[in-house]
Amino acid sequence: MKPTIEAIRTKGQVWTPSWVANTMAVVLRSKLTGGLLDPAVGPGALVAACKRIHEADLKVTAYEIDESVLALAHSEIEFAKSDFYKLVINSFLEHNDNTKFAAIIANPPYLRHHKIPAYLKNICKDITQKVLGLKIDARAGLHIYFLIQALSRLEENGKLVFLVPADTFEGVFAEKLWFAIARQFRIDGVFNISPEFSPFPNIDTNAVIISISKSAPIQKMIWGKWQGVETADFSKSVEFAFNSDLDTARDLGLVCEYVPIEDAIRHGFTRSQFGAPSEGVPFVKLARVMRGISTGNNEFFVFTKKRIQELGLKENDFVRTIMRVRDLPTSNLSIRDLDLLDYKDRPTYLLSIDANTEIYPKLQDYIRTGEAVGLDKKSVLSTRKMWYYMEKREPVPILFAYLGRRNIRFIIAEGDVQPLTCFLCVYPLNNIPVKDLVAALNHPSTINELSKVGKSYGGGSLKVEPGGLRKLIIPWEAIDAAGIRRFTQPTHAN
Repeated sequence: MKPTIEAIRTKGQVWTPSWVANTMAVVLRSKLTGGLLDPAVGPGALVAACKRIHEADLKVTAYEIDESVLALAHSEIEFAKSDFYKLVINSFLEHNDNTKFAAIIANPPYLRHHKIPAYLKNICKDITQKVLGLKIDARAGLHIYFLIQALSRLEENGKLVFLVPADTFEGVFAEKLWFAIARQFRIDGVFNISPEFSPFPNIDTNAVIISISKSAPIQKMIWGKWQGVETADFSKSVEFAFNSDLDTARDLGLVCEYVPIEDAIRHGFTRSQFGAPSEGVPFVKLARVMRGISTGNNEFFVFTKKRIQELGLKENDFVRTIMRVRDLPTSNLSIRDLDLLDYKDRPTYLLSIDANTEIYPKLQDYIRTGEAVGLDKKSVLSTRKMWYYMEKREPVPILFAYLGRRNIRFIIAEGDVQPLTCFLCVYPLNNIPVKDLVAALNHPSTINELSKVGKSYGGGSLKVEPGGLRKLIIPWEAIDAAGIRRFTQPTHAN
């Protein structure tokens, strides 16, 4: 029986569309005579694309952990197991082989860090140290380690082309990782794909093609973003770009330019805002930010008023909270809004126990129900002094819905609301009026700046974490429109 697409995606595997595979193959065209490695071959779409543009026999070495996926190759990709020079049914990261290749192509498994087994994380850690001589943040996904291991398998003057998610260049580890790569390899070019042409429409990430060579590092690379009309023109435009014909590439729909690699690393390869920094006021001069509360188990800690009453618990042991962005109104959030959500049976009461809380019989009974199902052993909860003690936030005046597509991201919170982790908590500095600061933060010019400090996801979504928000520049246009220039000191972004 053939595996289903859904079953394969649980392993981090997704198909590469032919128009993307053809583009990646075109980038590798000149290197295919020396042998090709695909470390995550799947049904062979990338290898098939390379065979289509390479007239001679192609010597292919491939890795695949799921042999059943190869059954899809002949019928859907027109590529058979017999076409491989060497096929290894094993993990590329775990197989000990130092064979070098002139060309490497891959759409590596997209598996986020929390799904990587502990033993494999240790292997990845060793790979990163061995290849690049550094340790990166443990939140890097599996695709990062496939890229690093593949770099070690390039022969001199060999070239690698990978299709990776945008977080490869935007994560907390990104700057450190890419400066290390740029010191040892030549970054040839990066090509972003507009969300409208997402190769993986049901996957919540944007796709990026990157080309790296094992050659002397250079100062500039080609940066591009595909915004064309016909996907068939994508490979043509990229080929023109690599042949230094940027005008023709642009005519075909590829917005492209030569950019300094150092600037690209600092800004994020997925962002087009290179050159002069934005003028304005750093966010940290106007406000501070921290994440919302991590309960450790929302089902146990977040209640409706009806449930509180049914269990005989005391309402004064609870604080009001908001759990989901979709529950957020479009203007101010008030206690009345939370009461309306509660009326609709959406939990808005957070059990907020601390050392000063009286543990009366009904509350003790409830705590025991959590222990009966092992909540006290869970990773987040077990680190607390008492597993059922809750984090606290001082009253939050401004909520930031940091992941989504909404135009209005900042909202005034009235009353003592303790938001959960789908929000960031923003506190004005220097006695700036909350209403005025929100006006500056929601100004279109500020919202535009968020793309420079956030992580991009599928469908145009943007995620701005606390560290990113602290780097935000609030333009003078927004400052003046909100009337808060008197609270600021002129400065420029670094």
